[in-house]
Amino acid sequence: MDYDKIGKFICLRRKALGYTQEELGLKVGVTNKAVSKWENGLGCPDISILEPLAKILKVNVIELLKGQDYDDNLFSKEETSNFIIEMFKISNLKTKEKIKKIVSSLIISFVTILTVFLIILNVLNMVYVNKYEKFDIVSNNQ
Repeated sequence: MDYDKIGKFICLRRKALGYTQEELGLKVGVTNKAVSKWENGLGCPDISILEPLAKILKVNVIELLKGQDYDDNLFSKEETSNFIIEMFKISNLKTKEKIKKIVSSLIISFVTILTVFLIILNVLNMVYVNKYEKFDIVSNNQ
């Protein structure tokens, strides 16, 4: 996927329709900074907003993801199908990466909390033992 090409396409369509980045962002539920990132090729719209974004820009999703207007010579049915499958694979990989990061964070948090808990228990045990265990040096010497 060519983020620069997609971004330039979004920018051209937005300007042709007379929208500012702010107005386009409001229509699809993102910030004007997100629209700016797309237009500068620093990212791509999330898959969940591709359809509404395409409707607002008056293009289809394939045109949006290809970063160009539809042309019968450019978009065969097989190429379109392969492209959609590729997009879902990319989206699926990003979701898996996010899940891995979340699980890793949860494991690290759990281990940290468990370690702190065990240290606190150890300290409390030492205080308890020292408080109630009295050494009678005199009785041991007899």
